[in-house]
Amino acid sequence: MDSQDQEKQVHESVLSAIKQGDIKMRPRWQFILRTMLAVVGLAILMLALIYLISLILFMMSETGAGFVPAFGSRGWLAFARSLPWLMILLAVAFIIVLEVLVRRYAFAYRRPLLYSMLGIVALSILSGVGVAGTLLHRRISNYAYQHRVPFFDQLYENVEEQQLPEIYPGQIVQLMQHSFLLEGRRGDTVEVLISPETMFSVGTQFATSDMVVVFGEPATGTIQAFGIRKLENHGWSGRHVRMMLK
Repeated sequence: MDSQDQEKQVHESVLSAIKQGDIKMRPRWQFILRTMLAVVGLAILMLALIYLISLILFMMSETGAGFVPAFGSRGWLAFARSLPWLMILLAVAFIIVLEVLVRRYAFAYRRPLLYSMLGIVALSILSGVGVAGTLLHRRISNYAYQHRVPFFDQLYENVEEQQLPEIYPGQIVQLMQHSFLLEGRRGDTVEVLISPETMFSVGTQFATSDMVVVFGEPATGTIQAFGIRKLENHGWSGRHVRMMLK
C-alpha cells in the first residue's frame, strides 16, 4: 500500500467515525479560546518566574550575601548558607511547569527536551537579572509600605530586616585609624575592626557615607572584618527610608 492509499484509508476511517458519533467535532472558537488561555497562562507563569528570580537577587543584594563570594572559600560557604533555598525550589517548580506547557506547542514539541529547558532557564535568568538591576523592587517595597498592601508589605519588610550571620551591610558614619563605625539598616552602630588580614574586594579607600558590606566575626559592639566590599551606586533599602519617615 502506497502513501496515497494509506492517507485515503485514514481519511475514510475518520469520516466514518464522525458519522457514527465516535468522534465529535468541536467548534473552532473552542480551539482558539484554549490557545489564548494557554498563551496567557504561559505569560503569567513566565512573569511570575522572572519576578521570583529578580526578588531572590534583590534579597541577596539587600542582605549583602551576593558580595561575599569575593572573599574566598569562607565567603562562598556563607553565600551558600544564605541562599533562600525555598524560593529557589519554587523557581525550579515554575520552570518545570513552564517546560511541560511549552512542550505542548509545535515549535517545541520536536526539539530535544534539554534545548527547550535551557531556553526557559536562560530567558528567565537573564530577564530576572535585568529586572533586579532596576529600581522595581525598591518602588514596590515603598508602595507596599505606604499603602499597606497585604502580603507584599510583610514580604519586603522581612527581606530588608533579615540579618545573616557574618554579613553586615551598612553605611560608614565615622572613620578611625584602624576601624570605622558602621550604621546598619536598623539604625544600630557597630565598630568594624580592620587588620592586616582583612581582604578588600573593591579598593581600600573609604569615606564617610560610603555604603559597604562587611564580612566578619561579631563580638560585643565590634566586628572583626575578614573582608570589606565598597558598594558603588547602592542606595539604602526601602526599610531604612521607612525608619527615617517615622
